[in-house]
Amino acid sequence: MSLSQIFAVLRRRWYLMVPITLLSLFAGLYLNRTVPVAYQSQSSVALLDSRAVAKLAPTFGNPISNAGGSLVVTADVLIRTLASTDAARDLHSRGVTDPYTVAFAANTAGPLLTLTVTGTDQDKVLEETTTVTAFAGEQLKALQAEAKVSPAYYIQAAPIVLPQVPVSQLKSRYQQVMAVIIFGTATAFTLSFVTESAVLTRRRRLAGADIDPWPAKRLPRGLWGRRLDATAILTGYLALALFIPSDLALPGLGGVGTPANVFALLGLFWYLAAWLTGRIRPAPGTRLPRVVMCVLAAAILLSYIANASRSSTHKEVLAADRGLIGLLVWVSLVVLASAGIQDRARLDVLLRRIIVMGAVVAAIGYYDFFTATNIADKIRIPGLSSSVAQITTLDRGSFTRPRSTTAQSLEFGAGCWPSWCPSPSSRPSTRCASTSTGSAAGGPSRSWAAPCR
Repeated sequence: MSLSQIFAVLRRRWYLMVPITLLSLFAGLYLNRTVPVAYQSQSSVALLDSRAVAKLAPTFGNPISNAGGSLVVTADVLIRTLASTDAARDLHSRGVTDPYTVAFAANTAGPLLTLTVTGTDQDKVLEETTTVTAFAGEQLKALQAEAKVSPAYYIQAAPIVLPQVPVSQLKSRYQQVMAVIIFGTATAFTLSFVTESAVLTRRRRLAGADIDPWPAKRLPRGLWGRRLDATAILTGYLALALFIPSDLALPGLGGVGTPANVFALLGLFWYLAAWLTGRIRPAPGTRLPRVVMCVLAAAILLSYIANASRSSTHKEVLAADRGLIGLLVWVSLVVLASAGIQDRARLDVLLRRIIVMGAVVAAIGYYDFFTATNIADKIRIPGLSSSVAQITTLDRGSFTRPRSTTAQSLEFGAGCWPSWCPSPSSRPSTRCASTSTGSAAGGPSRSWAAPCR
């Protein structure tokens, strides 16, 4: 099914596509105006040994130089205490009504904590962050007093970074707006083709033959009028997945928002359109992969519902949402590969393209290895941002671990496996007997080579 045929259907069903799309746009604009902007403030606290303990070697009176060991365990105890229901109740009585989190600071192995408060009132968020920071020190003293520790040996909670001016967090609001618009557009697209399928079925039943009631008068030239198939869609996905650095993604979607994944979702809509209009049918004997995918999808959806039924943190909710997007990508790839490819010849074409692309990615890895650099770091694409922080050239001793266009060396090793596979041959060996079968109704033929003698 070509792009011109898809847009022809949407043009015929404009009374569904246009109103629903406009309604989703208005709903997105309404959310953008009504959803309040979230502000976030952070502070950092370090746990320091008492001066009595710091007098001993090797710190000799400097508590900062002894930031490790048992203090990390103490920091973990303090984090769990501040995350408890009793602590939340005490903070609520002090005016902290917005959600807060306490965790180890990023990229640190010492007893350094980061306290974060998120709310819609900028001034109130700053006051609550100050309250939570002071409350952390009080809780640490209370824990030691309850254990009857001498005050001379108290571990101190020293503020390293004072509560910062709250910064607006527009990402969550943009995500909600885009989710509404995308959902509305996808619903309009699906309803348009469901209606087209119902009309086609009715007219074919009245005509008494499997004909196209709307034959194309003149197909446009070029890509617009070229008939697409699953092999072409999967080739585009592979090109985006292998040649665009995997750490580059659309802002707000995280690691699953790569151009390859977005293209795979568009491929799923293409298959849906072709299947509903009767222009493609799943190849026989290919149902099992889709059944297994349905079982996996059911398990993931049940996990998502279980996560939504409990009090999950904001990070857990975002991770669950990203998991659903990843599931749709997996479904798209399984459906396109198992039901979209109609004959072995097109499968062989796809395999050859995989091998060529994998060889190119492997060649880039050779370049990274011998030059001890990474060519992907120099690739900048407008509209895409890195979803993985602080990616550098990895090495082990004097041995450089290349990653080519991937985000990690292990990903590179798993991604370039097709370059090691033998190229499929469409012609049987001259020493082998070639056998072929064809459909009497003009269906696709299947050929294979008998064992060589």
